[in-house]
Amino acid sequence: MATKNTRMTTTSKTKPTLAVCIPVWNRGELFRISIASLLWQLRGVDATIWIFDNGSKPATRRIVESVQSTQQRIHKVFLPENMGQPYVVNVFAQVIREECDYVGYRSPQYVMLM
Repeated sequence: MATKNTRMTTTSKTKPTLAVCIPVWNRGELFRISIASLLWQLRGVDATIWIFDNGSKPATRRIVESVQSTQQRIHKVFLPENMGQPYVVNVFAQVIREECDYVGYRSPQYVMLM
């Protein structure tokens, strides 16, 4: 599901920005395939990926820890236990709204929940 936060005009010279929320709870191999596909599809897109590990087993946690990209910004949040998808989505929504001049972060124009 993707939603648009603000309106883009055709005269805008900035690339649209995207924030992606990926909740993970175990199922490491499925996550590995999903993230590889996502990274390939996001080539050339200004995207930030937020991975929320919901207290997965060590094998899945190692897979999440190993994810990296030279093109996309990836943030990993490790929760101590499974807090559920509503909790993760609420945290994600709060985090992406907080703009920061110090690091040049701006809220994304589009949001995708996986």
